Amino acid sequence: MTRRVNDFNEFMSKHVNLNPSRYERLKRSDKAVSEYLRQNLVGFRRTERQGSYALGTTIRPVRDTDEYDVDRLVYVECDGSKGPKDYIDDVYRCLKANGNYTDKVQRNTRCVTLNYAGKFKIDVVPCITVNGNHFICNRRTNKPEVTDGTGFRDWFNNKNRITNGNLKLVTRLLKYLRDHKKTFTAPSVLLTTLIGNAVYDWEDDARFKTVPDALLTVILRINKFLQSRPTMPEICNPALPGEDFTRHWDQDIYSHFRDMVASYARRIEDAYTDGDEKRSVRKWRDLFGDGFGNLSAMTDAAATVAAPRVVKPSKPWATTSVQRAQGRLNLRQADLEWLAASFPNLRYDSDANIIAGELELRAAYDGERGKLHIGSDDATMGMDSYLSDSFSIRIELDSLDQNGCPTVHEVGGRHARIADRENAATIDLHFFPDGACCLGLQLLSDRRTTLKEFMDEMVVPFFYRLSYTDVYGLGAAREFLWAEYSHGDPGVREYLSDIADIARQGQGRNDPCPCGSGRKYKQCHLGEVGRFNRAQGANHAAPKH
Repeated sequence: MTRRVNDFNEFMSKHVNLNPSRYERLKRSDKAVSEYLRQNLVGFRRTERQGSYALGTTIRPVRDTDEYDVDRLVYVECDGSKGPKDYIDDVYRCLKANGNYTDKVQRNTRCVTLNYAGKFKIDVVPCITVNGNHFICNRRTNKPEVTDGTGFRDWFNNKNRITNGNLKLVTRLLKYLRDHKKTFTAPSVLLTTLIGNAVYDWEDDARFKTVPDALLTVILRINKFLQSRPTMPEICNPALPGEDFTRHWDQDIYSHFRDMVASYARRIEDAYTDGDEKRSVRKWRDLFGDGFGNLSAMTDAAATVAAPRVVKPSKPWATTSVQRAQGRLNLRQADLEWLAASFPNLRYDSDANIIAGELELRAAYDGERGKLHIGSDDATMGMDSYLSDSFSIRIELDSLDQNGCPTVHEVGGRHARIADRENAATIDLHFFPDGACCLGLQLLSDRRTTLKEFMDEMVVPFFYRLSYTDVYGLGAAREFLWAEYSHGDPGVREYLSDIADIARQGQGRNDPCPCGSGRKYKQCHLGEVGRFNRAQGANHAAPKH
């Protein structure tokens, strides 16, 4: 078995765990806030850590500039003359009176937040106890809400002790996958509950000796639980059974989460059990990204993956009009072998005639040459624009777009979240109203496109642009990446203008295509130019009215 314990320890330290300097600053600030409340808040009894902060499962933000939240529960004496909102107001006024917090403090629905801009937030949650039951306060409804106090923390810590502390590390890893891969959504408390439920109270640490041991055990048990439940179950707070953590999910979100856990379980087991050390590291890197393991040790294994490719990406387009053609594209065995080598986490379903799964993306854009480098070779990874990402996609081979190409969907909902964060419509990210990707325009093409050309020149560039937008913003993508076509009819006219420019070049059939793809003219735009010229001739010959 290939466990890679040292690689896991190093990866956790460098990429997953909260930066030591940030964590120390957080602890100092949190301690100062707690001490100030102890001395100045009327009715103060005690404070407790809450959430990921209490469990030890806080992880490093995706970007160093991202903030993260920590929770601090503040128990105060119950005063029958006060309503729930009054307790929040008391904490707010107390912190506001301190000059160190005046510009940081704000009231929210259930807490008072101290915002250390660009670093972290401390959510101070007032809690009262009545007849042995704990309640937090809803300022908006002015009603108390029952809480488990420290019950969830105590439950998880007991599970963590059974695993010799490895359970909290597994939780960090799975949260890292969620935040970096962005192929599924799950509130941290729900994900943590599933992880804790995968450890049985009666067992010892035999299956949890190391982090990879614990990771494999947990993911296989969670997957078994989910696969036996096609319909979304209740996943309740173990310390407060009446609280259902799936209340913010629906069946579609659950089904997608269930599918993604199945995919990750298969990949983790495959990487864990692979007896070839270098091949195993490659599989772990495919899962966690290029920060895992030692790249210099991968020389021999590199031959087992597809060679890097350099392509000219297609210009994306967008329209509010959705037109679909019907057809069946049969894949050759060579196509399937290429797909398995280049995108091992995409699977072809011959019955449904779809390709679905995770599109693992490793690419960099060379703006000077207008070329996209696809792969994880040293040269590509050394470029400033290099991105490693993944998207959950579905390619419907029986449903064709306006170009006669298979319809592609991003099924994880990530494009909608990016659009929402950028205050943009999904059409601005080149998505049709039905959620399909607007990959580009080839309206006049009669050239048969291979699966390799379709993936490398249309699908991968499309999702590279989406990943770039997620990392750097929509404005940066428009400024630094290749050109886009305008929405709707103006974009069609721009496309026709591009074809006209190519036609004016007067290239020979065997000359390089003027578009810069690197293919011969006859294997690239010659067909489109011919159809364009014939259409232009027909228009000139038509009688005028």
